[in-house]
Amino acid sequence: MTPYLYEHPEIFDMAAASADTDYSQYRWTLDTPEDLDLIRAVYSRFDNRDDFDWQEVLALMEHEPKLAELNSHVTQKAVCAL
Repeated sequence: MTPYLYEHPEIFDMAAASADTDYSQYRWTLDTPEDLDLIRAVYSRFDNRDDFDWQEVLALMEHEPKLAELNSHVTQKAVCAL
């Protein structure tokens, strides 16, 4: 899906984000069934609401480290440069 976003800048705005802390130990993407399992687990912890933010998800992951194990074994795909 990501290449499609890059290939259609007339439809999508892109932005880069950075943080002072490295959170790369968490895989917050949807590429595999395991990623979907994590997303479903996160939503279930928030009673299937969609009004939470990434800091709340981070706090959840720190409180329940086993959640990260749902997709921690998945190897990240290489990012292709445009």
